[in-house]
Amino acid sequence: MLARLMRSEPVYLFFRSPAAMLSAVVAVAIIGGAIFTPFLARTNPYDLSTFSLMDGLLPPLWVGGDPRFLLGTDDQGRDMVSARRTCVRSVLPRPTRYAASGYQ
Repeated sequence: MLARLMRSEPVYLFFRSPAAMLSAVVAVAIIGGAIFTPFLARTNPYDLSTFSLMDGLLPPLWVGGDPRFLLGTDDQGRDMVSARRTCVRSVLPRPTRYAASGYQ
């Protein structure tokens, strides 16, 4: 069964297309990052005790910012990397939840 699937035309076309392969790698990276956010994110952007207002509006690291904050911070001092990962994590399960419940 698996050998037959590997010889099918859609699988062949997928592996021959660089755009499809790149898209699959990016999708797996985004979904994997969202799943493992609690282990990868340095801070929880919703926990008020994990950030400081004194760290507000720090620039990204490559512009001379603080090494603790790769993409910088927002006006409240929240780490932008953690905020992005938490945002993706909160959005990804929705289609699955809607599909399972029957909502359109």
